[in-house]
Amino acid sequence: MKKIILASLLLAVNFACGDEKAAGKVLPLDTQKQQISYLMGADNAGQLLQDPNFAKYDKDQILKGFEEGLKNEKSFDDACQQTIQNLLGPDQKQFNQNYAKDASLCIGKFIGGMFKTSWEQAKSFNEFDKEYLIYGFSLGLKKEDTLIKKELKETMLKDFMLKVNTRVMAEVTKKETAFFAKVKQMAAIKELPNGLYMETIKAGTGGSPTATSDVKAHYVLMNVNGDTLQSSLNGPQIPVFNLGGVIPGWTVGIPFMKKGGKYKLYVPQNMAYGKDSPDPNSIPPFSTLVFYVELVDFGPMGTVK
Repeated sequence: MKKIILASLLLAVNFACGDEKAAGKVLPLDTQKQQISYLMGADNAGQLLQDPNFAKYDKDQILKGFEEGLKNEKSFDDACQQTIQNLLGPDQKQFNQNYAKDASLCIGKFIGGMFKTSWEQAKSFNEFDKEYLIYGFSLGLKKEDTLIKKELKETMLKDFMLKVNTRVMAEVTKKETAFFAKVKQMAAIKELPNGLYMETIKAGTGGSPTATSDVKAHYVLMNVNGDTLQSSLNGPQIPVFNLGGVIPGWTVGIPFMKKGGKYKLYVPQNMAYGKDSPDPNSIPPFSTLVFYVELVDFGPMGTVK
């Protein structure tokens, strides 16, 4: 399933007195927490409205799944992934109505689970009231989220994100500074541009790639605690990739390596994935990363097999 983009957030609020009134149950938006939660729920539903298959989904099941995802971020499991594949087919362009109800539940679980995971990693999930997240999400699904004036939402989002990002980045900077203070003391360590550090485990004897080369290399991706997050060592083939299409830390760092060598590359978050983690469950946003790299071969683009 295509990754559903998580929405961002909001702070101060004015009410749309005299505007359209949402149908059904109306909850008071008296506190900042209620206001932010309502807006975030509605905004997450709004992202789903962009799905070309939105009209075919079971909205009640999506809402139910969203509630389950907020309770348990792991509710979107392998069975759900298979259900989505059955719904959309291998090319992601079909729509099998037989799976619409179950897939709708899974879509809701995905959105709710991703929301919970992302904000827990930012240590900000307690900023929200779950009842109001669900309230906003339900109105958003029905395109009835009119309790707050539309023209104010961008300002609210910007203000709230600024508050959260300021806090998160202060914590990230503190932890990263302490980590690299230890890295600098390691043996065989070399400081590279842009805050990168390279540890030589086994020196290579061949040449070095450029920032636009294809490279053939085994790698192990680790967090700062040494836990393995990804590894190619047990794969059937050695990966080949172009240094123009990887994280900036690799584009800058790998050209300092030599063919046949083994290295560790210590990458600050801004040279890794930053806020755009490919998998927030295993690689939280703003993660400092460590890569073990065995540089097997390199060459001009399109020449390495």
